[in-house]
Amino acid sequence: MAAVRTIWTRTWSQEIRGLYYINWLEKHTGRIYYDGSRVWSTTSTSGYKGSHTCNQGFGIGYSVKVTRCSTEKIGAGSLREWDYFQVHVIAHNIPIYVSHSMRAAFNGPGSIS
Repeated sequence: MAAVRTIWTRTWSQEIRGLYYINWLEKHTGRIYYDGSRVWSTTSTSGYKGSHTCNQGFGIGYSVKVTRCSTEKIGAGSLREWDYFQVHVIAHNIPIYVSHSMRAAFNGPGSIS
C-alpha cells in the first residue's frame, strides 16, 4: 500500500504602495500547495493546482502597468513568484515612469520569504 502524503495549502499576498500609501498600489496574490518536500502553484500536482495573479493595483494620478507576471520553479523544493511593473505619471503625455518588482519565495516545508 502506498503511503498517504499530506498536502497543505497557503494563500498569500504582497503589495507595494506609493507616496503616503495612497497615490498608487500594485499587488500580487496566490495560492501554493506543499507536501513537506515539494511546493507548487500554477501547475497541477497530485490533483491540486494553485494560482498566481498580478495587476491588482490602481493609481490616482498614476497608472500601474504590469510588464511580467511569472512563476520561477527552482527544483521540486522551492519556487518564486514575480511581479514586474511600471508606475507611470499621468501628466500631459509625458513618458515618465519608474520600474519596480516584487518577489515572493516559497519552499517545500511551506515557508514564505
